[in-house]
Amino acid sequence: MYIHSTKFKTNLISLRFKEVIDKKNIGLRAILPQVLSASSPLFNSRIKLSEALDDLYGASLTARTYKQGRLSIIEFSISFIRPAFINEPLLEKVLILLKDVIYGHKKLSKPEFDLEKRMAIEKILAFENDKTSFALSRLFDVMFTNDHYGLRPLGTVLDIESVTYEALNDYYHTFLKTGPDILLSGDFTTADRALINTYFKEIQQPLNPIDFIDKTHNYQIVSEVDQINQVKLNIGYLLPIRYTSNAFYKATIFNIIFGGAVHSRLFLNVREKHSLCYYISSSFDPYKGFIYLYAGVDKNRLDLAMKVIDEQLDDLKENFITKEELSMSKEVYINLLKEQEDHQSRQMDVSYIRNLLGLEGIDEAIKLINNVTIQDVNDIAKQVIKDTIYLLTPEVQS
Repeated sequence: MYIHSTKFKTNLISLRFKEVIDKKNIGLRAILPQVLSASSPLFNSRIKLSEALDDLYGASLTARTYKQGRLSIIEFSISFIRPAFINEPLLEKVLILLKDVIYGHKKLSKPEFDLEKRMAIEKILAFENDKTSFALSRLFDVMFTNDHYGLRPLGTVLDIESVTYEALNDYYHTFLKTGPDILLSGDFTTADRALINTYFKEIQQPLNPIDFIDKTHNYQIVSEVDQINQVKLNIGYLLPIRYTSNAFYKATIFNIIFGGAVHSRLFLNVREKHSLCYYISSSFDPYKGFIYLYAGVDKNRLDLAMKVIDEQLDDLKENFITKEELSMSKEVYINLLKEQEDHQSRQMDVSYIRNLLGLEGIDEAIKLINNVTIQDVNDIAKQVIKDTIYLLTPEVQS
């Protein structure tokens, strides 16, 4: 995939290795890109690799593991100054470095493995100390029990602790055979692209990030305690609409009106009007087909907050929204799409998803957004079903 653009001062090369997320590989995939990008055979220490990037006029190397729907994706990307701003050709030096980082290891560095394993555990513990994020991840754990969709891309402490040096080496050689999707953004000539193809071979893997298996409705309330001052309220709603559905833009507009913006029903009524929460928001996941809500609530006002939240959804089901709500929500959505075009890495991420799913470009998307009607939003609201409530509550003081 190639996004030609001269609006940025940098060229960006991204290699993405994807597979359906699998519990047995989560720890391996969390650690592997960090070990590979710490050093390489040609640049055999963190300092030497950093110096090599500095010599490339401050090029930036990024390695990460993230989740896209039902897929686990390992990305290696390198950003470097465009040829228009320097006289020295950089591309081949960049490619040599990037290929060595990914493919050059005959055996992984044991000291880097030990360090990155420890850092991965520390990262997970830090995440769990962020109680808002942790509680939301627990909603997914509970809502999607025995479903790979609930798996965390960076795993749990147990996932990381189970990874051995020998197992990671074995997985590395298997990983290399999968081959990447190659993404380019910036100003590359035909000769540049031909040169890139001599260093990296794209292996087409038609893996779809969308999970088309609908979750069975199973209303449940799960409550756990922690050393916190406010209740972390998280609610999962079923909405069986995916990215590729004709109703995708309608569902996204519904979510913006429900809880996805500062003019939303949840923000204005639950937080501002009734002062029932410290924060509240909702998001629509079009890979699985559900909406999740998260809020921070005083423990003594929890029942009232949940009642008013239910009232907002019921009102959207039973009554029409205003023209102003619809207009403001379309404006928020369109502005978000346009803002993504102003950031090279974000533009690449969005374009990658469009490419994987065969979706329309931004101009066609804006037309479809503007075609959404009040009736459309009302019809979407009627499809929303409350499925799972997860509460992280303060410990009872003895």
